Amino acid sequence: MRATRADVFELWRIRKTSPLYACVKRHAVIRREEEDLTPYAALRGVQEWDAFSRSRSGREKTKPEYLKRRLAKEGQFKIELVEASDPRLESFIEWFVVQKRKWATEKVGESLWTFSDASLKFWKALLSGPAAASGIFRLFVMTFNGEPVAANIVSMNSNTFYLIAITYDLNLKKFSPGTILVDECVKWAFEHHLDFDFGPGEQRYKTSWSGGESYPMSSFMVLATPWGQTGYMTKQFVKQTRERAMRVVNRVVRKSVAPATPESD
Repeated sequence: MRATRADVFELWRIRKTSPLYACVKRHAVIRREEEDLTPYAALRGVQEWDAFSRSRSGREKTKPEYLKRRLAKEGQFKIELVEASDPRLESFIEWFVVQKRKWATEKVGESLWTFSDASLKFWKALLSGPAAASGIFRLFVMTFNGEPVAANIVSMNSNTFYLIAITYDLNLKKFSPGTILVDECVKWAFEHHLDFDFGPGEQRYKTSWSGGESYPMSSFMVLATPWGQTGYMTKQFVKQTRERAMRVVNRVVRKSVAPATPESD
């Protein structure tokens, strides 16, 4: 709160068992708190990959090996962890942003941030700056016949692999390139003795790999100062007043256009 000097700010998807959540709950006024669950795979306790992979339910028709065999029939694919020093990194990031914009247009409509120059600058800074050099943020890319078809931006610490953002070529969606790449990232995390955090969502591959295991998260608005609290209360008052006024106007309009009851003879 001291660092931002903001009157109001929002925190998204904070783990409810984290010190940050406890601190904010104790020292700040919270409004509009929303809870969700994040699928999580405790891979560090897994001894044998093949047995673990076969034990995952919910994807009988889209098993990892089946998806890879199906794509391999169409051409050659390759999965790489692209290092910050790789000369292809910038072009891969640009491809990632273009695909995110296509996906946003088709799935959720235009997103101001996704279509802004800031989004490209943000991903480039994240993946080529100091955080990337230290291995905290990394980029996995899958190419098909030499061209990128899926990419995952991830984060890692000493014990967990976090899936931050994913995208894929919509023209190849029937071959599930995005799912194939996530599957390979899960295997990579297992091989490097890391648990896997999928991020929020109920996609089939997440619930399958996690086996239903998850942890609670919360997103909320923090009113950090008296000015923030006053501003929030004022905004809510204006919003409620406007809604009440609209309800009154709607009743008047409906009454004025209601058909007159015909007089009896």
